[in-house]
Amino acid sequence: MNCFLKMNNVSVRYDDVIALKDITLQINKGDFIGLLGSNGAGKSTLINSIVGFQEISLGEIEYCDKDLIVSSQPFAHLGFTPQTTVIDFYTTVKDNVILGLNLAGKFGKNAEKLCQIALEIVGLADKKNNLVETLSGGQLQRVQIARAIAHNPDFYILDEPTVGLDTESAEKFLMYLKDKSLEGKTIIISSHDINLLEKFCKKILFLQNGSISFFGDMRDFVDNSTIKLNFSMQNRISRYQIEFLENFRFKVHIEDNDSFTIEVPIEENILDVINEVGKACEIKNFSTSKLTLQESYLQRIGGEK
Repeated sequence: MNCFLKMNNVSVRYDDVIALKDITLQINKGDFIGLLGSNGAGKSTLINSIVGFQEISLGEIEYCDKDLIVSSQPFAHLGFTPQTTVIDFYTTVKDNVILGLNLAGKFGKNAEKLCQIALEIVGLADKKNNLVETLSGGQLQRVQIARAIAHNPDFYILDEPTVGLDTESAEKFLMYLKDKSLEGKTIIISSHDINLLEKFCKKILFLQNGSISFFGDMRDFVDNSTIKLNFSMQNRISRYQIEFLENFRFKVHIEDNDSFTIEVPIEENILDVINEVGKACEIKNFSTSKLTLQESYLQRIGGEK
């Protein structure tokens, strides 16, 4: 693995509040990391600390490739979208993206070309001469994304970039990022759209109360000790059947009037469970599946205080 960035015992304190607590991790080139955690867990503080917008109280953050930080253009290697929209109003869409390119050391015809490519990626090429104040919230977000990606940085660090985007635009952008990670670019993305992270990210960084609760491969984060048994009924679930399911020996989720799922430990005999359920419920269809990233995440935050 090629090291890209290291955080060594990093802590951030706001007066009496510890926002980040002794964060130590190594991020490698090509990592595509989904950053998870509930509100107040420290996600934005972590992102702002890496970018340099948040002063750290203890520890150090270092790039393994020293050329990335000695550059005369500090934004040349970084593509950053903050959680709040940062737009230069009273200017055009194109002007906003060109400004980002200028900050990254790109000028002239090269900047014009890169701007056009970025606007095509986010679907705003036809609005490049529009004033940004005339755009919708989702379009403003796409301008911000275009400015972050136009200079083809080595490091993308994105705080809720898909907020306000429709499903198609969000998936298109994440696919673009996935392609960049395959080129060796490094990506950290924080998003409440966990289903989207599951589809594209390779690793998960999970924060709880300012500390790292998990950092590693996606498949190791998702609970593989449980299997979901998915049932659909011949008829509506009766009151008697609801009572039976609510008192069943494993966790049951009643999905709607005629379907439910049961979470069963992987070592259990599935046929025994099906037979047990079949004594009380008329089963129409049955299937199995694994827990999703979102379900595993909700399990983990269930014990937060």
